[in-house]
Amino acid sequence: MDIHSKTLMLASQILEVDPPQNVGVFIDIPLYVTPDHEIQFSIKAKNNCYVGIEASDNRVFNLGAHGNNDFNEDYLNYIRLILIGYRPDILTMEHGIVKSGLVVLSNAHRTSNIHLKRIKIMRPVKDYNITHISPFKADRDNPEGEIIKYVCCDVPQITPEMEDVWLFKSIKNTNSEWSTWKATVPNTANNWRISAFAIHSETGLHYLSPKPFVKVTSFSTLHYSLRVPYSIRLEEALELHFLCSNWFSTGQKVYVDIYPNNQFELVNRHLTVIPNVQRGLFIPSNTTEKFTFYIRALRPGTIKLKFVIRSHIEQHKLNLDIEVLKNISLSTHEVTYYRELESRQYDSNAKLYFPHIPNKDGVTCFASGQVIAHMLKRKINVFDETDNTEQLISKLFSIYYLWNYVVNMTVISPSYKNYLVDQLSCGYQSLMRLRKANGGYRNNISPQVTCAPKWLTTYVIRLLYQLENYPAIILNTSLIEGTENFLMKNRGEDGHFRENCYTQSRRNLTFLELNIEIIKVLQFSNRLIYLHDIQEWMNWMMETKFEYYSEAKRGLNPVKWQLPSELDNWVLYRRELETAGRILSTELSLPSINQKDLIFEWLVSQIADTSQHVYCYECSIAEEAFFGYLNYRGYVESNLTVWIWVNSTKMDRFYINADNQWEELSILLYPTENFVRFRVKGKGLIFLRCTYNYVAEPAKLQLYHTTINFISKTQIKFCVQRFLRIRKYYAGTNIEIVLPSGYVLGDGTVPALMTRKLIIQANSINQKSKLFLTMDQLPPGNLYCYNFTALPYHRVLNLQNATMTTYDINEQLRSRVVTFNKFKESVPSV
Repeated sequence: MDIHSKTLMLASQILEVDPPQNVGVFIDIPLYVTPDHEIQFSIKAKNNCYVGIEASDNRVFNLGAHGNNDFNEDYLNYIRLILIGYRPDILTMEHGIVKSGLVVLSNAHRTSNIHLKRIKIMRPVKDYNITHISPFKADRDNPEGEIIKYVCCDVPQITPEMEDVWLFKSIKNTNSEWSTWKATVPNTANNWRISAFAIHSETGLHYLSPKPFVKVTSFSTLHYSLRVPYSIRLEEALELHFLCSNWFSTGQKVYVDIYPNNQFELVNRHLTVIPNVQRGLFIPSNTTEKFTFYIRALRPGTIKLKFVIRSHIEQHKLNLDIEVLKNISLSTHEVTYYRELESRQYDSNAKLYFPHIPNKDGVTCFASGQVIAHMLKRKINVFDETDNTEQLISKLFSIYYLWNYVVNMTVISPSYKNYLVDQLSCGYQSLMRLRKANGGYRNNISPQVTCAPKWLTTYVIRLLYQLENYPAIILNTSLIEGTENFLMKNRGEDGHFRENCYTQSRRNLTFLELNIEIIKVLQFSNRLIYLHDIQEWMNWMMETKFEYYSEAKRGLNPVKWQLPSELDNWVLYRRELETAGRILSTELSLPSINQKDLIFEWLVSQIADTSQHVYCYECSIAEEAFFGYLNYRGYVESNLTVWIWVNSTKMDRFYINADNQWEELSILLYPTENFVRFRVKGKGLIFLRCTYNYVAEPAKLQLYHTTINFISKTQIKFCVQRFLRIRKYYAGTNIEIVLPSGYVLGDGTVPALMTRKLIIQANSINQKSKLFLTMDQLPPGNLYCYNFTALPYHRVLNLQNATMTTYDINEQLRSRVVTFNKFKESVPSV
C-alpha cells in the first residue's frame, strides 16, 4: 500500500473445496427402528477421519412446553466448530476429540442464534461415555499465548429425559472400508432424518454424505417426556407433568402408572396422602396430553421413580432419579475395620465405636472380603466443574491405579474395566484444557489464572509418564517434552527450581521440598536430562540435618514411621498422608522392615472412608502406596463368617467366599449405644465399614458473617465478610449456594460472576441447582456483595429453606468450621 495513504484497503475471498463424489461419507442404517432398542448401522468414510452422525425429528415435535425441535444448519455448524476448534500445536498432534469420538443423536432443541461468549459448560449425560467438549481460541493480547476458553453460549442443552444430545465413543481410526456402529434408539424418536459427516483429523476439512438425510421411522406410537429437577428436600412435594403424545393413526386410551416405595409417597395438591390410582386418558391422534403427579420425599437419598406407560398397542417403562437433600445440620461419618486373618481357626469378637450419636436413620454397615470392594462402586466424576487441576489429576491417578490393579482380573467384568478406560480417556481430555502454550499447567480454568505452578506441572508429568504405557491413550512425545522443557527453562540462575506461583489448594512448599518432588519425577524421563548438580546439592542439604518429612519425601533411606497424633488441620493432615505413603512405597522394596502392615492399616482407615474421600496431591501419593501394597501382598481368597448385631437376641450373619468377596454385603442397624458388635470366624480378609448421619454441633468459632436472600422474584443477593481471626494456612474462601428446590441458575450467571472482584472461579453444578464459588483471600472486615439470577423451573409445594455454606478452602474437611445461611423465596412458589 502507499505509505502516504490514510486508507487501508482489505480484500478477502472465501474458497469452498468441492471434494470428489467418492470421497464423502456414506451411511447405511435400518429404515425402521424401535425405541429403546439397540440398532446396528454402517458408515464408510475417507482415511484418517473423525466420523459422526446427527439425527433430528423430521417434523416439529411440540409437547406443549414451548419446546420445539427444529433442525437447522446452525447446529451442524456448531458441531464443526467444536471439532476443528482444537489447536494441535498446543494440545496434541492428534486431536483429543478425534480419538474419543462424538456421535450425536439429537432433537436439535433450541440451537438457533449461535453467538460466541466466554464460559459455558455442557452438562454430560449420565451413564454414557461422554467427551467433554471445550474448544479454545488463542488470545493475541497475551504475549505467552495463553489459551482462553470460548464456547457457544447457546449450545444444545443435554437433558437426559428429552435426549437432546447423545454422545458415544466412535471407532479409533477410520479407513476406506465400512465400519460397524451401534446405538440405542431414544424413546422420543418418531420420524427422524439422519445424516453422517466426517472431519479429517489433520486438515480439518469436513465431508457430508452425498445423500444428506436418511429417513428413519419408529415403530412406536407413544412418545413421552418428563422433566424433573436434580433435587428436592424433605417435606416438599414436587409437581410432575408427564407429557404423552399419540402418533397413532387413531386415538387410544393411555394409562400411566407410578409406583411409590419407601422413598416417597403420592399426595394431592393439598399435601394429603392419596392411594396409588391408575391414571388414564384418551389421547386423540397426533395430540399430546398431560398427566399430573405430586410426590413427597420421605427420607434423604435418591428417589427412584418408575413409570409404566401402556395402551392397547404397546407398553413402555421410564426410570428417573431425584436426589433428596439431607438436613443441613446433619453430617456424615464413617468408621472402618480391616484385618487379615491368617488361620482358619481365627474366631474373634470386637466392637466398632462411633465418635458421634447416630440419628434416627440408623447405621448402615458393609462387609466384604476385599478392601477395594467399595471402590468398585465409586463413580468418579471427571467432569466436575468445581475441580481444580490438582483435583482432576488426582482423580485420573485414582482411576489409573484401580484400572491397573483389576485389568488382569477375570472376576472383574469387562464392562467395568471399559468404564474405567472411558473415564480415564475423557478425564485426560479435560486435563488438556488446562495446558498453557509454554507447556505448563495452570490450576484453574479461569482466564484470570495465568500462572503455571512448577509443582503442579511436575504432577502432570508424573501422570503422563504413567499413561505412556496405557493402551487407550496415545501420547505424543512432543507433549511430554514440551512440559519437561517448561520446567528446565524456568530454573533459577543457580540451576535450582523455585516456585513463583501461589496455589490456594496446597500449602507452600519449602525450597528443598519442591526440588525433591521435581527431581523424583524427572529422573524417570526417557530423555537425558542433566540433574547431577541439583542432586548433589540435595545430598548435601539432607546430610546436614535430618528432617523427618523431607527424608520420607525423598525415599532413599528407611525412615521410622510416626503415627500421626494431630489430624484436625486439613493442611497438616495432607502432609501426614503423603508421608505415610512415601515411607510405605520405600519399604515395599526393603523386606527387612516390619512397618508395612501397620502403615497400610492406617492408610486403609483414611483412604476407605467414603464420607471424607477427597482428591489431592498427597492423597494420590498415599493411594499409590495403597495399591502398591496390595500388589506386594498378592491375592488373598477369603472364606469367612461374619456376625454383626446391636442386640444379642438378633444377630445378622454374612458368608463371605470366593463368589462374593468382591461385593459389599450390607445391613441397616439401629444401635441404642455408640457402637455395634461383630464376630469374625475363618480365614482371609475382612473389611467392615459403617456409615451414619449425626447432628453436627454448631461451630464455636465463627469465621464469617454472611447473608443471602431474594431481592426480587428472580434475583438473589449474597454478602460475605471475613472476621479478623488469627489462623494458619488461610488461602481463600469457598461458597456453596444450593438453590431452593425447582430453581435453576439463569443463563449468564457464571460469566457475570467471573468478572467480579475476588472471584477466582464460578461453577454451575447439579443441573444448575447449585452455585460453587472459589474466592481469593478476603481482606478482613470488608463486606462484599454479589447478585445473580435464579429462575423457577418446577413447581414445588411446601418449599423449604435453601442453604449457603461458607468455609476456608483448606478447612473444608476436617475442622468443620463453616458458616451456614438459610433462605427461600418470600413469595409463593410457582
